[in-house]
Amino acid sequence: MLIGGSNFGCGSSREHAVWGLQQYGIHAVIATSFAEIFHGNAMNNQLLLVTLPPDQVEQLMDESDDANGLSIKIDIAAQTLHSSHVQACFELMPRHRKMFLENLDSIGLSLTYQDQITRLAQKHWSQQPWLHNVAEFCTRTGNEPS
Repeated sequence: MLIGGSNFGCGSSREHAVWGLQQYGIHAVIATSFAEIFHGNAMNNQLLLVTLPPDQVEQLMDESDDANGLSIKIDIAAQTLHSSHVQACFELMPRHRKMFLENLDSIGLSLTYQDQITRLAQKHWSQQPWLHNVAEFCTRTGNEPS
């Protein structure tokens, strides 16, 4: 885990910033706030971001100076963080929480809606059958759609 300050990830909008932290072995970052693009990239790539008030982040930083080390437990399901001196709740967007709990990336999350996607496609094609496979028809016949 990494403990940071405000606007963590500012200037690090590429996914490589997230990948670099993960390659270094960091699985979670705790800070008072995160840069918007970094936040999206991190959460979509399974780097947990925990936003806490400044006083709690400062307490965690103080605890990290302890010679015995710092032990932090993050419970994603309960959205809680516990250390020796800090007991905190944090919020995750429902989709991010689901992604972490079910170990899903963005594509995996989309595929959890496969049944609804299939029903929507079937409804669409039944209401507008003339559009189904129009690109394939044009490619095969050399005709332009009319």
